[in-house]
Amino acid sequence: MVPTSVYAETGQGGRAGRENSSLNDLPLNDKAVHHARSNILLGIMAPGYNHRHPMLREFIKTHQLDKLLRPFGSRDPMTSVIQTRQNLYLRLFEHIWGPKRLGLPVDVPPELDGSAQSAISTRQLVPRRRPGGRRTDVAKMIQAQVLKAGTRIVLTYRSGEHWATIDEDGGIILAATGGTPYGRVDEAGAVARGTKTCQGMNEWHVEDETGARTSLRTLRDRAADAGLL
Repeated sequence: MVPTSVYAETGQGGRAGRENSSLNDLPLNDKAVHHARSNILLGIMAPGYNHRHPMLREFIKTHQLDKLLRPFGSRDPMTSVIQTRQNLYLRLFEHIWGPKRLGLPVDVPPELDGSAQSAISTRQLVPRRRPGGRRTDVAKMIQAQVLKAGTRIVLTYRSGEHWATIDEDGGIILAATGGTPYGRVDEAGAVARGTKTCQGMNEWHVEDETGARTSLRTLRDRAADAGLL
């Protein structure tokens, strides 16, 4: 039997939403204590939560989710938490709406192993964005060829370096987490730093062959002065 609240948060949305708003900026570790009172998807983030749920432990074991449907400690970096939760939802979606489970044909060559089939299914379900879909400064620089798709950028925060790659649509893919690109450099920077806000155009830099770094804002301003934007 599957714990249904793994798949749905219905019936608790309003209460959970109000409670989450009240917790606001508390560190994840402090929030986890409160999450333990909520549905399984939130509760599992609290250490020791699954000790009281034998059916949940069985579900995790059956579907091999031990590395995804799990708690987090104070030493887990936020980038790791985000990536783990993203992968968890993808795995749950694949199980809920898997073509075989829904009785639909699966057009995947039989010689591919399970991981390859999973990757193909995920790519087929998520359409690629067309270049030009975003209207951010970074997207405009990609379109004007001021920046090239695949350009690596770096942000330094508290003596630590965080790297990311700009995709063909101007999205920002964090090296630490990969996955779905962030639409704005501010968002990507805030996640990388673990803060609420970030002045992304100022803080993300492009590094040239000599190691010299130039902020995205400086690149944008130079391009605008040259009439390229």
